[in-house]
Amino acid sequence: MIKPGHMFVRMLEWIVVSIFGTMLVVGVVQVVNRYAVGAPLTWSEEVQRYLHVWLVFLSLPLGYLGRHHISLTLIKLKRKPKLRVFWDRAIDALWFVLGSLLAYNALQVMLVAKNQTSPSLQMPMSMMYSALLVSGVMLCLVSIFHMIQGSPLYIADEERTQ
Repeated sequence: MIKPGHMFVRMLEWIVVSIFGTMLVVGVVQVVNRYAVGAPLTWSEEVQRYLHVWLVFLSLPLGYLGRHHISLTLIKLKRKPKLRVFWDRAIDALWFVLGSLLAYNALQVMLVAKNQTSPSLQMPMSMMYSALLVSGVMLCLVSIFHMIQGSPLYIADEERTQ
């Protein structure tokens, strides 16, 4: 049976893959229109830029779920097991602080940018900055999960094949 946490991770992975695929398709269409048709798209670069921001900020919690972040493993591995757990919890606490600051500052920027629109898409800029808010909240949630139970949401590669 698939756990709800695993479904969340799978959904997030599919969203990231979909964003990347959309960026690729928009880029190919732009190149074809520019060189084959002779009529470049005016909106494609902006779409790719905003999708890239979402891609990066949604990938951040995914990387943290699998503990693929930079860590001072040399220091950690030379310590006793109890100190390793303390080290991991300290890192989790720092991730929580990062997520909190990211979410808080994203809200501040969204309030400032709520009346601004993007040049070619005429999309509210607060929509683009909401990627930082979503990422910050997800980082906080993942850090809480890590602090409580280690990494309950992460699906190990062995489990994916089953």
